[in-house]
Amino acid sequence: MTAAEVQDPTPAGPATPVTSAAGAGWFPDLVKRARPFWPIGVIVTVVVALIGLVFAWQAPRVYRTEATVYPPSHVATMAAGQRYALDMAAAVNSGAVRNDVARELGLPPSSFDGQILVKRIGQSDLMQVALSTSQRLPQAGEALSRLVARAGASLAGPDVSSAKAQLDRTTSEVATAEAGAVKAKKARDAFLAGRQGVTPDLELAILGPQLAQLRLCASGAIVPPGASRPACARQLASLEARATALGQASDQLAALNRDGDDAERSVEQAQNDHDAAQSAVTAAGVPPIVEMSQTTHQVSRLTTVLRRVVAVLAGAVFLGLAVVVALALLARPRAGRPADEGGVAL
Repeated sequence: MTAAEVQDPTPAGPATPVTSAAGAGWFPDLVKRARPFWPIGVIVTVVVALIGLVFAWQAPRVYRTEATVYPPSHVATMAAGQRYALDMAAAVNSGAVRNDVARELGLPPSSFDGQILVKRIGQSDLMQVALSTSQRLPQAGEALSRLVARAGASLAGPDVSSAKAQLDRTTSEVATAEAGAVKAKKARDAFLAGRQGVTPDLELAILGPQLAQLRLCASGAIVPPGASRPACARQLASLEARATALGQASDQLAALNRDGDDAERSVEQAQNDHDAAQSAVTAAGVPPIVEMSQTTHQVSRLTTVLRRVVAVLAGAVFLGLAVVVALALLARPRAGRPADEGGVAL
């Protein structure tokens, strides 16, 4: 064997390129480069978790007072009950209602810092109202009752105003009807006073027999002694004219009586309308009835705390991973390393 054969044991041919390790996949490379930063990620996770757990454990206590509310009598249908419950929820949570009740009870406005829940009980028109506060109120039941009553008064405001306006109209109508009745009575009294209290019908009753006798005398059927037919005829004409005037006066008195009766009926109708309007005002102003169903009690915080702990731990772990990945990406070298003299990529 020659020396040349020993020095060149492989046949001559083209050079085979070597592939870079970066082409094998980005994830193993990322894991390898992130390995030095895992302690930083653990520290971030632990710090964030501790801070979050402290805030989660310091969650405020919640005290709840519950009551059953009976709506006013005019809320009689299912749709009206549902609408009233929604309106009650909006009114009882308004700042004006809370501030008014807090001022009445001598409490700071921040005492009612929780949401007041209002919901219907099943398909009935009854409602369940729950007052939640971060501190135990000395008069929680009284406060809840006043809140519901004040909210009910605000809801009844438009109805009360409308009912009072109707009451004012009926009051004016009663006064007008009574004035008309007084006027009709005065007219009838003045008519009778002009006749010394004797009605035309009474005078006609007195003239009736005289007219009958004069008619018999004028016709010659029965002529009284000392009388004559012409004289009876003249007296008959005079009495018939008087009877005609009395008939007209009787019609006038009947018309006055009808006017008086109509005026009395108008007064009675106006008074009935006034009583109905007064009842409507009373019914519109009736507040909802509050019946305490559960006194003030502290709501268990276990569920809330556990939920917050899970959320804090998950967020801390995610943040720690994000910090490690971000540091690994920032520390990653640039792609495209120079090749050696033989054309093989390093």
